Amino acid sequence: MTARKRVSKEAASEVQELHKAAKRVFTTADGEKVLKKLRALTIENIASEAQISERALCHREGQRYIVAQIERWIRNGHEA
Repeated sequence: MTARKRVSKEAASEVQELHKAAKRVFTTADGEKVLKKLRALTIENIASEAQISERALCHREGQRYIVAQIERWIRNGHEA
């Protein structure tokens, strides 16, 4: 086995463990409560973006990305 394949397997294993951890953390009652609030503050917050600066818009999109990433990890944790 080449070093590259070994690294790839190790990386894949780490990603699977991350997905499982996200599932364990965010499927508890408290975790669901926190994720619901994060979602409300970011993804579901569609306040007048026409009047915010480009910098603020980039910041908001970054926040949305992080919450969406956590949700993908949870879904992938269910599949693992």
